[in-house]
Amino acid sequence: MNKGFTLIEVISVIVIISILLIFTIPSVIESIEEARERKYNEIISNIEQTTQLYIRNNKDSIEGIDVLNNTIQITIEDLVINEGLKTPIINPINDNEISQDTTINIVVKPRYKYEVTVGEIIYVE
Repeated sequence: MNKGFTLIEVISVIVIISILLIFTIPSVIESIEEARERKYNEIISNIEQTTQLYIRNNKDSIEGIDVLNNTIQITIEDLVINEGLKTPIINPINDNEISQDTTINIVVKPRYKYEVTVGEIIYVE
């Protein structure tokens, strides 16, 4: 009597495993992308909140930088030095470090709302 598996049994197991993988891989990839997006939003939100703190603490010295457009320009380095923003800041989308020389454009909107652009990244409060 033979104690091994038949070719049909092995192929059946492979087919079942393949079907399971077909259904699970997309959800795993989606979960990874959602986690990256959450981390990305967390980083941008942290920069935005630190920027608002910087504006409040330095209102007298930065007011009127560009009164016509209601814009303020600072760098990540300003936030690191003045507000203690933690570095390095890694962009989870592409795993690149956001340079401290990166310019942050703040457009002051009505009712103390801000549109913060970090390099090419836009965060609107």
